[in-house]
Amino acid sequence: MARARGVLVLVSLAVLASACSGGEEEQVRVEHRTGTAPAALPGAGGPPPGILTERWQAGEIPTHSATTRPEADFALDSGNLVVFNDSGVRSYAVASGEPGWSYHEPGRRVSGFVSDGVVVLSSTDSETANTEGAVNRLVGLAAGDGKLLWEKKNEWRTDEFPPADGVIAALPADRHEAGPLTGIDVRTGEVRWETEFRRCGIPNLTRPSWHDGSLVLVSGVCAPGRQWDAFDPADGRHLWTQELDASIPGGSTSGVSIEDETVFSHRGEEVVRIDRDGTAHDPVPARPGNQFGAYQVIKAAPRLSLRDLRTAEEAVTGWPSLLGPAAFDGDTMYYLNQAGVADWLPQLVVGDLATGTQQSMPLPGAVPFPAQPVWLGVTGEHLLFAHRADDHTVSVIALTSTPTDGPVDLGGVPHESWPAPCDLLDAVTLPGGAGQEEPTLTDTTGTVEVPQVDCVRRLPDGDRLTLRVAWVAATEEQAAGRLGGTPGPTGVDEIGQSPTGMAGARIARIGTVFVEVWTEDQDTITTTLEQVAAHLRS
Repeated sequence: MARARGVLVLVSLAVLASACSGGEEEQVRVEHRTGTAPAALPGAGGPPPGILTERWQAGEIPTHSATTRPEADFALDSGNLVVFNDSGVRSYAVASGEPGWSYHEPGRRVSGFVSDGVVVLSSTDSETANTEGAVNRLVGLAAGDGKLLWEKKNEWRTDEFPPADGVIAALPADRHEAGPLTGIDVRTGEVRWETEFRRCGIPNLTRPSWHDGSLVLVSGVCAPGRQWDAFDPADGRHLWTQELDASIPGGSTSGVSIEDETVFSHRGEEVVRIDRDGTAHDPVPARPGNQFGAYQVIKAAPRLSLRDLRTAEEAVTGWPSLLGPAAFDGDTMYYLNQAGVADWLPQLVVGDLATGTQQSMPLPGAVPFPAQPVWLGVTGEHLLFAHRADDHTVSVIALTSTPTDGPVDLGGVPHESWPAPCDLLDAVTLPGGAGQEEPTLTDTTGTVEVPQVDCVRRLPDGDRLTLRVAWVAATEEQAAGRLGGTPGPTGVDEIGQSPTGMAGARIARIGTVFVEVWTEDQDTITTTLEQVAAHLRS
């Protein structure tokens, strides 16, 4: 990893005036390193369909040690990847992976988010925020270079700060206090507005799984259901109140704000839409799960189906189920699909939510598998893939793509150009007759159907020696590491257990070619792979 340039290191004691009830000053140790804002990246979305290649890797990045929402540890803004951890935040340039600015309060509990180019951090020296005597702070940092924009004493809740259109919506620190809803300007830290409203039980600010900042939502539990209030983030004006009955109980309800509308989902049984003027539409059947952009998952298995939340109409059907997190750029969706030519060759799927079309790209060997991502992000034609290294650190791989004339789903190499399995098996000098082709099932890689053809030789002892060409990569860089880097017999770059599941079956990489071989005798497999490797390299 290259060293960061143009960085000013500041290690100081930040003084927070009147932090204690007696007016005494409290000192908070701060480790703050600013940097140079990265240059703007071309394009807004992720990589277009092509051959995926690694741009950079960064490892051993600390994140929060305990979180139920790992995706909240990552944000993209101002050309930086911003990663939150227990004591603060650090940044990495998306274009290069170089570490940039960082901010930490060692020994304190820190959480945060990014909004409108500002990283907002909430910190406390107590395990339970807002307890008596706790030193609670709010800090605003520029997302590009990490420079301090503002800092102040935190008089509000520190665990519920959903950003909305340039403000932090905050409730009083004491959950039982009948105080106002407050809008704090993310650029200055100043209070922009305060709004009193009719409270219902103990109000909570929602953390929508997706929102565009057009509304601030506050909820409270009231018999027999839950009350929801919407506010304008620009001035705090109260927009509407809705009381949803027990058919949508608060404990299993999630809210999403999209283009001045609010959508509530309940256990996948229905969605309820409410317009900006408070008009509630009739419930529509739905399916539990995540909200993706302007779409709600209405069916997750065995196939994924999405609903356009702006029209409540079913927009996309027949999509494969997701392996893990997804990333979005408008109506473009990026996710991983393991249903490729083999389960050791996962695909990055680029889907158009508006049309329902999709395009797959094999992930390069630099991406570990079966390690699953905890977060995907797209910006400036980069796809960022974060996967868990251990309980508290992650590694991030940045991928870009290059155009190809061949089929993208197959890594740029048409199936007709793959080596014929019987040509490979005929090069093996073992007893027995010539190999015979035995077509099997047709596999699907992305949107391309690939006929599986086995070449079978019957050996003198009655056993069968079978060879199949599993996949061919366009370059060794694309192929390398796909089988975990385990060296094989002479001439074989990597070897692993075959995904066929048959006892003793092996899969091997020889340059850019992946072959599967199975028979009862392991010595025969070794001999076969050595001679196939010699043939391919001749």
